[in-house]
Amino acid sequence: MAEVKMTPTAITNALRRSEFSKLTDLLTANGYEVLVTKGAQVACPVVDEEGNERFIRITLEVPKGDREGNVYDGYAEAQAFTADQAEKALKAEEVARKKAEKIAKTKKS
Repeated sequence: MAEVKMTPTAITNALRRSEFSKLTDLLTANGYEVLVTKGAQVACPVVDEEGNERFIRITLEVPKGDREGNVYDGYAEAQAFTADQAEKALKAEEVARKKAEKIAKTKKS
């Protein structure tokens, strides 16, 4: 009997189902009430600091890549995010430094 070859879409869908099952099991094991709201999305009720019921929503994606055929690279995206956050932190430090200098000049006057 010949082995049936799965299409790329079928492979992605199977991966999504498998990982979604793991995600819901993990959340349930950690005490969350898991509400499936879409095929690969869950909502969990949580309580905020003031005792109000809120919800977190988690969507599971299996990215394929861009239209040009470049495969999605999570490592590269994480590196870009880290670099972006570092740049924002440096800019915030510079703004705080300039503000402190301005306040110091005003106090001297």
